[in-house]
Amino acid sequence: MPHDDLLTRNAIRARGISASVEWTRQCLESVTSSNPSSSTWTDQQLVNYVYEMYLLADLRALDPKPILPSANTTPHKQRLFPRLGTSSGTTVGSIGDGDGGAILQILDVRDVGTSSLKMLEACEAIEAAAAAAADPTEGPAAVKTIPRSFLALDVTDGVRRAQAMLMTTVPGIFVDMKLGAKVAFPCRQC
Repeated sequence: MPHDDLLTRNAIRARGISASVEWTRQCLESVTSSNPSSSTWTDQQLVNYVYEMYLLADLRALDPKPILPSANTTPHKQRLFPRLGTSSGTTVGSIGDGDGGAILQILDVRDVGTSSLKMLEACEAIEAAAAAAADPTEGPAAVKTIPRSFLALDVTDGVRRAQAMLMTTVPGIFVDMKLGAKVAFPCRQC
């Protein structure tokens, strides 16, 4: 049974995904050609597959429509990621219960609240603990963590870049995390 790609595109758009029509169609064609059992998948299973592929992809290679404003440094308030169906700027699908939002890719994470010396000392302590753990004659080493206060993120929608500041701890986002991870931002004004 052929699946409706418009239904899939609308469903992933409602999850905050801004992928091109061509990429979505290629993703659907790839799953149907490589997995014969996908013909029995429900529409929700296809949406989940496309969503997972989006989270694994580099947004800069997907040819998405820009969702970040072109001039996000203006002194006026702007609504980032407008609600679905609004006329103010680019519309993207909502995340959750229609609050608007978008999924962006993390390009860089910097700790802007901890001195470089403390960061260097923490990295050296972690390296020494790893070396001691590899030596069976040493006792158990105390594991140190990298200190953290405020994190600055460079994020992209695949076309434009923006900076974000984390004022509180967000699980899974830390200085030595793997770059390219995606993060869902709710609808906000700035």
